[in-house]
Amino acid sequence: MGKLKCILQKRVKNLYLENQVWLDLALTNEAMISSLQTNLEQVLVNVCEERHTNDKGVMDLVDDIEFGCKSGDEGWRKIVNSPQEHANNENHEAERYKESIKKT
Repeated sequence: MGKLKCILQKRVKNLYLENQVWLDLALTNEAMISSLQTNLEQVLVNVCEERHTNDKGVMDLVDDIEFGCKSGDEGWRKIVNSPQEHANNENHEAERYKESIKKT
Protein backbone atom coordinates (compact mmCIF):
# COMPACT_ATOMS: atom_id res chain seq x y z
CA MET A 1 0.00 0.00 0.00
CA GLY A 2 2.86 2.41 0.79
CA LYS A 3 4.44 1.74 -2.61
CA LEU A 4 1.18 2.53 -4.43
CA LYS A 5 0.81 5.75 -2.42
CA CYS A 6 4.36 6.80 -3.39
CA ILE A 7 3.69 6.07 -7.07
CA LEU A 8 0.44 8.06 -6.99
CA GLN A 9 2.12 11.00 -5.24
CA LYS A 10 4.82 11.10 -7.93
CA ARG A 11 2.16 10.94 -10.62
CA VAL A 12 0.22 13.82 -9.04
CA LYS A 13 3.44 15.86 -8.81
CA ASN A 14 4.21 15.16 -12.50
CA LEU A 15 0.67 16.12 -13.53
CA TYR A 16 0.94 19.33 -11.51
CA LEU A 17 4.19 20.25 -13.24
CA GLU A 18 2.75 19.40 -16.66
CA ASN A 19 -0.27 21.57 -15.86
CA GLN A 20 2.05 24.48 -15.02
CA VAL A 21 3.85 24.08 -18.36
CA TRP A 22 0.54 24.14 -20.26
CA LEU A 23 -0.65 27.15 -18.25
CA ASP A 24 2.55 29.07 -19.01
CA LEU A 25 2.18 28.21 -22.70
CA ALA A 26 -1.44 29.40 -22.73
CA LEU A 27 -0.51 32.69 -21.05
CA THR A 28 2.33 33.22 -23.53
CA ASN A 29 -0.03 32.56 -26.44
CA GLU A 30 -2.61 35.00 -25.06
CA ALA A 31 0.05 37.70 -24.75
CA MET A 32 1.16 37.03 -28.33
CA ILE A 33 -2.43 37.22 -29.58
CA SER A 34 -2.94 40.54 -27.82
CA SER A 35 0.27 41.90 -29.32
CA LEU A 36 -0.68 40.71 -32.81
CA GLN A 37 -4.14 42.28 -32.53
CA THR A 38 -2.58 45.58 -31.50
CA ASN A 39 -0.12 45.42 -34.39
CA LEU A 40 -2.89 44.54 -36.85
CA GLU A 41 -5.00 47.42 -35.60
CA GLN A 42 -2.12 49.85 -36.09
CA VAL A 43 -1.37 48.54 -39.58
CA LEU A 44 -5.01 48.83 -40.62
CA VAL A 45 -5.19 52.38 -39.31
CA ASN A 46 -1.95 53.37 -41.06
CA VAL A 47 -2.98 51.83 -44.38
CA CYS A 48 -6.36 53.46 -44.25
CA GLU A 49 -4.87 56.84 -43.34
CA GLU A 50 -2.56 56.62 -46.33
CA ARG A 51 -5.43 55.81 -48.69
CA HIS A 52 -8.06 58.15 -47.30
CA THR A 53 -6.22 61.03 -45.69
CA ASN A 54 -9.16 63.38 -45.36
CA ASP A 55 -11.96 60.88 -45.80
CA LYS A 56 -14.54 59.68 -43.32
CA GLY A 57 -13.39 56.10 -44.10
CA VAL A 58 -10.60 56.35 -41.54
CA MET A 59 -13.02 56.99 -38.71
CA ASP A 60 -15.28 54.18 -39.89
CA LEU A 61 -12.32 51.78 -39.88
CA VAL A 62 -11.22 52.90 -36.42
CA ASP A 63 -14.76 52.38 -35.16
CA ASP A 64 -14.81 48.91 -36.74
CA ILE A 65 -11.48 48.07 -35.12
CA GLU A 66 -12.65 49.24 -31.70
CA PHE A 67 -15.84 47.22 -32.14
CA GLY A 68 -13.78 44.20 -33.18
CA CYS A 69 -11.63 44.47 -30.07
CA LYS A 70 -14.69 44.61 -27.86
CA SER A 71 -16.68 41.85 -29.53
CA GLY A 72 -13.96 39.21 -29.73
CA ASP A 73 -13.16 36.93 -32.62
CA GLU A 74 -16.26 37.64 -34.71
CA GLY A 75 -15.44 41.34 -34.83
CA TRP A 76 -11.98 40.64 -36.20
CA ARG A 77 -13.43 38.41 -38.87
CA LYS A 78 -15.60 41.34 -39.92
CA ILE A 79 -12.58 43.65 -40.24
CA VAL A 80 -10.11 41.30 -41.89
CA ASN A 81 -11.81 40.47 -45.19
CA SER A 82 -10.73 38.25 -48.01
CA PRO A 83 -8.84 40.05 -50.81
CA GLN A 84 -11.98 40.00 -52.99
CA GLU A 85 -14.15 41.52 -50.24
CA HIS A 86 -11.45 44.10 -49.57
CA ALA A 87 -11.34 45.06 -53.27
CA ASN A 88 -15.14 45.33 -53.39
CA ASN A 89 -15.15 47.57 -50.30
CA GLU A 90 -12.40 49.75 -51.75
CA ASN A 91 -14.33 50.16 -55.03
CA HIS A 92 -17.51 51.02 -53.15
CA GLU A 93 -15.69 53.60 -51.01
CA ALA A 94 -14.03 55.10 -54.08
CA GLU A 95 -17.42 55.51 -55.76
CA ARG A 96 -18.90 57.15 -52.64
CA TYR A 97 -15.92 59.50 -52.52
CA LYS A 98 -16.38 60.47 -56.21
CA GLU A 99 -20.08 61.11 -55.61
CA SER A 100 -19.35 63.32 -52.63
CA ILE A 101 -16.90 65.36 -54.74
CA LYS A 102 -19.51 65.81 -57.48
CA LYS A 103 -22.01 67.14 -54.95
CA THR A 104 -19.63 69.85 -53.74
